[in-house]
Amino acid sequence: MGHFSTLSTKLADGKLIARTCRDMGFEVLTGEYAYVRGYAGQRTHAEVVCALNGNYDLGFLPNENGSYDLIADLWGIAIKYNQTELINGIFKRYWLVGLIKPRDNRPQRLLAANYDTWFRTGYTDTHLLAQRFQAMGFSLLGTHRTVPYLEAPVRAELAVERRTPVEFLVDRSIRLLWVRNEQGSLDLNITCGWQNRSVLAELFNELGFVPHES
Repeated sequence: MGHFSTLSTKLADGKLIARTCRDMGFEVLTGEYAYVRGYAGQRTHAEVVCALNGNYDLGFLPNENGSYDLIADLWGIAIKYNQTELINGIFKRYWLVGLIKPRDNRPQRLLAANYDTWFRTGYTDTHLLAQRFQAMGFSLLGTHRTVPYLEAPVRAELAVERRTPVEFLVDRSIRLLWVRNEQGSLDLNITCGWQNRSVLAELFNELGFVPHES
């Protein structure tokens, strides 16, 4: 494959790889026209191609182990990008985007599964959470706010919201409700904004928080 290098990864979902690259603002190619560009016009086919600025791309191709190999002319990519930051950024965003999406195994009490999503967290102190989110520009919505879309009334111990200013063209608002579970920790309910995965990825990255599936 000429100047192309092949790196093993732990990424296992081609659709999620494509969604991750789009979420980061890159054009994505799939199918018969998905070719990775390399040195002097060389090309090699991949299942998913992240089209970068310039004349070089990142490609992802499934291997026999069930994961994906990364294929790229690393020397060429280094002309415009920091290779380590770019690749590690894709890997990190992949896991975040994979977590930040609706789940099929939401609590049974949830009626309208398309309207919100839940995550299990290890947090227990609502006071510290309130301080942390206020420092990030969130407003407190008061305690014991009712969680919508549930069969039985459930009240959150903490509710915070960050609204997009009206002059912005894209709505990046987000509302987070924290509900105490039977184990004593807090479940995170996202009733507004989960569709905008990039907003959540940035938020969780800022918090240093990787949610665990409930």
